Amino acid sequence: MKEKNDSFHETVEDNEVEIVTLEDDEGNAVDFVVIATLKLDDTEYALLAEKKNPAEIMVFRVEDYGDDFVLEGVDNEEELDQVMLAYAELQ
Repeated sequence: MKEKNDSFHETVEDNEVEIVTLEDDEGNAVDFVVIATLKLDDTEYALLAEKKNPAEIMVFRVEDYGDDFVLEGVDNEEELDQVMLAYAELQ
């Protein structure tokens, strides 16, 4: 799943809540809270939680296309584990 977001910010300041709006598979706008961004092996990741259902954290690869960003869902279990482990170490 690839999601385009023109206003993605590379960093999120402490105590600042950043909301990004993505389009789901049916074309509906869904608001997400940016939990964290981090970089592993030259790949940037964004951890997002749906604003209405924040219990599940979703991991996306951030692809930079100049002024635009594409968020690509991470489905590989090993990659997900590496990102979540790196996130846990930041806490």
